[in-house]
Amino acid sequence: MSRSASAGQPEFFTDRSLGRYIVPNALRDMGLVVHTMAETYGERAGQGVEDEDWLALCGHRSWVALHKDHAIGRPTQGQPRRELRSLIEHRVRSFCIMSQSISAEEIIVRYRADLRRLLNIATARPGPYLYGLYGDGMREVWPAEWRRRGVL
Repeated sequence: MSRSASAGQPEFFTDRSLGRYIVPNALRDMGLVVHTMAETYGERAGQGVEDEDWLALCGHRSWVALHKDHAIGRPTQGQPRRELRSLIEHRVRSFCIMSQSISAEEIIVRYRADLRRLLNIATARPGPYLYGLYGDGMREVWPAEWRRRGVL
């Protein structure tokens, strides 16, 4: 059993938006147990896995989802996108880098800066939720942001 799993820390899943090596390996260097899309589904098959499917897998395996798909938390015509519906249905704990144009090095800086808080939330709080990691810190996107906007 790994260090993180044996210490009661959750295991993590990185989708393809975070890359296959640099970010997952940096997270592992921070002491996390990380499963990548390619390791979980295979390189070729992983390219075709729909977001709602890997989110369901995360919920089923109690893995915390790490990704860069900030559209998951945006309503479409006032309703949750199918990805967010999957996140809710499968009670996924999710943390999203809220910038599409960001380097792997910058992603690692954000995770490192918010790692303690991320682990505290992921360990203590059951899903579903979606937190965003921004340049100025981390905040809850769903459901808190939706409530503030009057969508919920």
